[in-house]
Amino acid sequence: MDSFSIEGMFEYKGKLTGLVKKQLLRAYRDLYFYLRDQREKGNLPVSQVEYLADDELANNIYKNKYYLRDSQGELLEFRPEDVFLRIAAFVAAVENDTETRRRWGKAFYNDLYESHFLPGGRVMAGAGDLYRLKTLANCFATVIEHDDIESIYDAAYECARTYSYGGGIGVDMTPLRPRNSIVHNASDSSTGSVSFMELFSLTTGLIGQSGRRGALMLTIDVKHPDVLDFIDVKKKPNWVTAQIIEQARWSKQFNDAQLAELEKMVAENTQVRFANTSVKVTDEFMQAVEEQNRFGQRRVLLYRKLDRALLKSAPQTAELHYSQGIPSRDVRQYQLLQDFADLEELN
Repeated sequence: MDSFSIEGMFEYKGKLTGLVKKQLLRAYRDLYFYLRDQREKGNLPVSQVEYLADDELANNIYKNKYYLRDSQGELLEFRPEDVFLRIAAFVAAVENDTETRRRWGKAFYNDLYESHFLPGGRVMAGAGDLYRLKTLANCFATVIEHDDIESIYDAAYECARTYSYGGGIGVDMTPLRPRNSIVHNASDSSTGSVSFMELFSLTTGLIGQSGRRGALMLTIDVKHPDVLDFIDVKKKPNWVTAQIIEQARWSKQFNDAQLAELEKMVAENTQVRFANTSVKVTDEFMQAVEEQNRFGQRRVLLYRKLDRALLKSAPQTAELHYSQGIPSRDVRQYQLLQDFADLEELN
């Protein structure tokens, strides 16, 4: 049988076929060919012109991201209706009997064709692809379990594996100790949570996803001592950028304005290039921002605490340290009474 065909896909023995029950694979195959036959008979809609018209961007996205390819990378789908048919057959194949599978398969196909909804990108690309093992979820999150090297690289491995299946992932840097903290190894002090962002960024850039790179979100809590370094990590020159600019300066071929522009360009292409960054903020922080905008930086605000609970300690343990577990004020438990110009006026 021709291996470069839809028929060949159902005979292909890969990682996915070893994980899915044979009964489900048979149901998927039967439903796929039933829906394709219904489409050929005119019982399912097909656009009489190009479904995407002459939209070059949409056509490129479908071709590069969503159309099914065989094990050699050759296209097996050539129009969005082929994608809709594959998804509808794969999703409806889980139903208990043939009649129900066919009914829902037709319904799914029609909904997709009419654009009543579209599934996420990983479903579009992966649902029903028996050639490759892909995730059907777009986004994942992992945690750095402990503040140690082993946990950092375990999280980096989870990122790499997620990218290999086509997913994106988020990693929170908050559990890592701040820069210059004492460590009990050869370095004496820690390089800080921000220094490990590059590890996750490079991992993201290295693992390919059929012409696209992985998606990474790095976060840190607003209370973490390294939060300002985290915010500026893509702006302040690191040692790679600094070394390149220093060598450019030695060449004496660039003036100061050119060196400044070169530094900006190098930083954009070398510093945490493959990650989006976000700061996790609390209601307490956002209220503080609102207070500063409203009252300015120097006025003193007097609040009444509505509950009587007293917080006498902020424990720091292996699981609860730095910004994690540092208590945030519950803004609902405080009532603003008055504002003053200074402490003397307050007194």
